[in-house]
Amino acid sequence: MSSEQTSEAVIVDITIAAPVGEVWRALREPEQLKNWFGWDADTLEEEIRFIFEQSATPNAEQTVLQFGGYQGVSDRFELAPEGAGTRLRVVRSGPVPTGGWGNVYDDMVEGWISFVAQLRLLLEHHPGEPRRTIYLSGQRTDSGALPRAALQLGKTEVDAGYDAALPTDDWVAGEIWHQSRFQTGVTVSSWYLGLMIATDIPDAGEYGGGSLLVTTFGLHDGAFDQLKGRLESWWTANYPEKRG
Repeated sequence: MSSEQTSEAVIVDITIAAPVGEVWRALREPEQLKNWFGWDADTLEEEIRFIFEQSATPNAEQTVLQFGGYQGVSDRFELAPEGAGTRLRVVRSGPVPTGGWGNVYDDMVEGWISFVAQLRLLLEHHPGEPRRTIYLSGQRTDSGALPRAALQLGKTEVDAGYDAALPTDDWVAGEIWHQSRFQTGVTVSSWYLGLMIATDIPDAGEYGGGSLLVTTFGLHDGAFDQLKGRLESWWTANYPEKRG
């Protein structure tokens, strides 16, 4: 990684419509963590234990959660009251890449952006509800569209409406939930206010690639399985190569 200086950078800064105490519990309680952090996987509980129990240190006031460092980089969550809600910032300490964190693709940065968006969705719209997720990733074998363009997620304003026919023949409508240089998240009303996050990874292989993370609440088994099948079929036809 090419760097110019060691400093701190705010990589996520959002307001969640929930009190600080509720947000803090969602950062510390395993049953809540598994409904916003990462995605459904056999390793999820192990990852939660390692990251949020073994590698995290809370402050006495229960407003800062400091994570252990890796290769000179460490992250922390900071909570502060913001009206009736909570301002949550993820702050990164360490060598700053040339161009800044916001302009360089980084798996950990993009992960925090996605997961905090899922945390906000859980606390604001689905407190206490279990989720089910679909996660797909890969790279292109030709010069087709990156995921956001393929899903009609061009640059638009957060909170703007989203209404489009996906390549899977699913018609989805909602609003832009969050956006960064490399990813866009949209709520989907027909998935009982689920969330679809598409991420572009321009340097994945010769032609680039990306990932798709779908969070659903309340879909019955048949509807979920059918949605998963449609998404997987489209994804593997367009992004078939594993990211190296």
